[in-house]
Amino acid sequence: MLLLELLRTCPDELLSKRLSQIITFAGTGKLVDAGNTSAQLREVLSHVPLEVLSRWGQEAVQGGFEGSGFALQDVVNEIGRRLGFTVRPGSYRGGRDEPYDGLWESGEGHCMVVETKTSDNFTIDLNKLADYRRQVLTSKKLREQDSSILLVIGRQDTGDYEDRIKGSRYAFVMRFITVDALLRLLALKRATTDEYEAASLSAKVFELFTSPKFTGLDAVVDLVAAAPVLPILTERRGGHPWGDDDQKSAADRRAAEALFNKVRSAGVSGVARGHLYRGFARMGTKRFGELLDRLINGHLLRTRKIGKKTIVMMGEGTFKDELLLALAKCYEDGDPRGLAPSDIAVAKRFPSEVPARVAAELRAEGSIEPKGVFADIVRFTDVGYQKYLPRIRALREMRRGTE
Repeated sequence: MLLLELLRTCPDELLSKRLSQIITFAGTGKLVDAGNTSAQLREVLSHVPLEVLSRWGQEAVQGGFEGSGFALQDVVNEIGRRLGFTVRPGSYRGGRDEPYDGLWESGEGHCMVVETKTSDNFTIDLNKLADYRRQVLTSKKLREQDSSILLVIGRQDTGDYEDRIKGSRYAFVMRFITVDALLRLLALKRATTDEYEAASLSAKVFELFTSPKFTGLDAVVDLVAAAPVLPILTERRGGHPWGDDDQKSAADRRAAEALFNKVRSAGVSGVARGHLYRGFARMGTKRFGELLDRLINGHLLRTRKIGKKTIVMMGEGTFKDELLLALAKCYEDGDPRGLAPSDIAVAKRFPSEVPARVAAELRAEGSIEPKGVFADIVRFTDVGYQKYLPRIRALREMRRGTE
């Protein structure tokens, strides 16, 4: 039986097992490149709760079973994926095409070559890691400043890594961090429920991992984790997207609503900014630009460059409305299957990182709950449906008015 099927049918039993037992259950019971055991393990790692991922990660660090270093490599790559990176697993034994343990790419296109070791008892050849990075630079046609190297060490005894890196010619492109610090960063992200705070935290993580100011990252993570929980402020100009009563006229609010509805009616492909302006030319370029900026800063709209054109599309704030409407339909139809926010994001062409942030916000306030053990499949709670029912009705009325 596949591990994912076991997780679906017997979640408590499977999640109580040790990582070594999980590997034994899958495929041939041995982690090899392109093997079925590896594929099943990675699939299960992507679905388990953070507490289980953390426990299994510590078991891999302690070792004591065959392939523990390979398992740790998969756990670390899963942490990177949950932190918001696009992760490409490498090879277990240093293959020619993918000699690294993992390749993590940020939303801005920065690539990190990731090397994982259970402790500093293993010798790491910095020149070899630099060769891996050069290989990535060539294959992806990146600039030097768009790639770096991250060493992930299992145990806290990081030895002389910092001195070796600082004394080398790679000091500006190499960083190191422990598995424990990575898990604490992931816990901080999970505790961040506001979508703007989550976006800001992800940006800070990317900056930390790529900044030439630091070599060892654990001390920075310790400082952040020990600090009191304070809101992460992001700049949001223009007040409410429709305009604040004491600052914006009713005409401005109506114009902003009309502008938003025009983009929404264009569907998933969006509308060219120039074409959009032609429908609102009577208000003038300055006022049009102000209203559009307000909707973009309010995360209801976003822009994307396609060739020489600027395309205006639905933004992250709108995804929540789409999710609420879809959840309401399932709830009212008595559909027990739930739905995956990521499926809505794909259908509506929202960025891939949006559904997790919005779903986390709704889960934290108790409005939705996971369907079974699969956290990515959710459904409305009774309380959540009643809370959002007025908004759902208003959204439906607005949609009927523009159809």
